[in-house]
Amino acid sequence: MLGNENGYWAIYESDQYGFNNTVGSYDSTDIALVGDSFGEGKSVKSKFSIQGQLLTNGYKTISLSKGGNGPLIEFATLKEYVTKIRPKYVFWLYNNSDLIDLKRELNSRILKRYLDKDFSQNLIYRQNEIDSLLIQFYNDSRFSFTIINKIFTLKKIREKINALKLIQVNTSVVDDGIYNTFINILYKSNEEVNKFGGTLYFVYLPTYEELNNKSNVFIKNKLKISLNKLFGDRMLDLSAYFLKHENDVSALFSAEKGHYNEIGYTLVSKGITEIMDRNKIYPE
Repeated sequence: MLGNENGYWAIYESDQYGFNNTVGSYDSTDIALVGDSFGEGKSVKSKFSIQGQLLTNGYKTISLSKGGNGPLIEFATLKEYVTKIRPKYVFWLYNNSDLIDLKRELNSRILKRYLDKDFSQNLIYRQNEIDSLLIQFYNDSRFSFTIINKIFTLKKIREKINALKLIQVNTSVVDDGIYNTFINILYKSNEEVNKFGGTLYFVYLPTYEELNNKSNVFIKNKLKISLNKLFGDRMLDLSAYFLKHENDVSALFSAEKGHYNEIGYTLVSKGITEIMDRNKIYPE
């Protein structure tokens, strides 16, 4: 379930690995998306997600994205799944909350091990174990969840969510070590994708606050030089693209201004399609 930000509950039946794809969609994949809730298609029906619209455009696309993911989990996903599936093109989806997520992820010893060259848990081959653990987690948490429901009314939960939305992601609290680790992760990701003959692209997804204020934190921060050096014309900054295609940026986001709506996700898929067209890469 991907929430109710657009006036309906966005629900999908996952693929065999738990991602927002149809079962069997991993055969002869053209494009894989690696990201967080934006890449998963938060707040919209699957057909309006980035991968859903790229599929409509003729590109065989899967999303290996999950809400709450940060760069280290995304790198782990790349090593565990992308390198086994071997898509032709991989799109790394980034927004400015990712560096805050990375700061949190670096507290995990198991996640940090993915920075080692040969570390893998071979998760793609252990889905039965993963399913069993998820079922156990669900059964263990049902009692706690019932108690929580009695304590917190829906109104109180919504009040807490609205309060959290007022908190702005401040990249100034991210130190040089986090920036350097992020760039290191991208270099390692590029190497992993190159090994199986794929091509890695970098896509910057703007937030409502950036677009509404006509500001682009991404262009101003210290990542720009390093990212340009690594990706060159394989980097797509969608903030200018969004402003060019829509005067009222609120029309691109859900009512809560957290995630894109159908129109916003359409612009992302169009941006990706255009960069593919510029590189003379067309659906087979």
